[in-house]
Amino acid sequence: MPLTGTNHNRAREKSMPGASLLKKPTSEDLDLLSEISQMLTLIDREQLLERVIELTAKAFGAERASLMLNPDVPEDWEQALIKYRRGDGGIERVEQSQSVRFARRVIRDGLAGWVVRERAGVVIADTREDSRWVTFDDSTSSARSVLCVPFQTANAVIGVLTLLHSDPGHFDTSDLQTLTIIANQTTVALHNATLFSRMRYKERQLEAILSAMPDSLIVLDQSGRVLRANHIAAAWLDTTVEALAELSIDDLSRRESLLELVRDVRRNPLQAGQSWSFETHSENRGRD
Repeated sequence: MPLTGTNHNRAREKSMPGASLLKKPTSEDLDLLSEISQMLTLIDREQLLERVIELTAKAFGAERASLMLNPDVPEDWEQALIKYRRGDGGIERVEQSQSVRFARRVIRDGLAGWVVRERAGVVIADTREDSRWVTFDDSTSSARSVLCVPFQTANAVIGVLTLLHSDPGHFDTSDLQTLTIIANQTTVALHNATLFSRMRYKERQLEAILSAMPDSLIVLDQSGRVLRANHIAAAWLDTTVEALAELSIDDLSRRESLLELVRDVRRNPLQAGQSWSFETHSENRGRD
């Protein structure tokens, strides 16, 4: 999907400060939300966040943007701060320890901290006239207009997205309405991507355990098809792990007589109180 980032902020009338957040969305708003919704199928968390910050910055005409992930939320973030600068700058990754320090300072003392505490977004028409905006001594920002929204779950604010512009009044309350919707959509997608990441991590752990096992292991589903097998089992059956995944216990028992017993047990499962005691002999291998 092309990343167009239409500047919808310039294609409509600007709302007056304090205008209702319930303003009817424009066609540009709907186009942006549609583009965002297509992007939210990404399952890589870092790629998802980078695409969201880049698209929203371009769409709202922001000169700079930052996405801070709350370092006090128990998530395994690869980075706690992502920056975007219009022009040749693009996405900037900040070293993890530095980004954590910066995120904690801004969440403690800056506008992002207000957003986290209030669990609400904010639009500042002029930073010189709003005490919530704090300029740190080492800051190079010349921002006069700010748009800031939380990424929040039912239990916590997991991140804060901030858009900046050097002109006062660049953002308005209808921008806040649209960006809040985007933040809510992104939070759901981020949760799904996190679950997928954890599942992949557990799968890799399981694969490592299976690879390290000295014995053959074949796991079947209820229909008798191979769900998982390790390399020892594949070598025993003169095939590959990938090929085993295409087979059933009936197929395997025709290759190896020892597995006929497994096939029979599956066809006639044990009842409560029953047990099996048996010896096996492989006709193919000529050994017990």
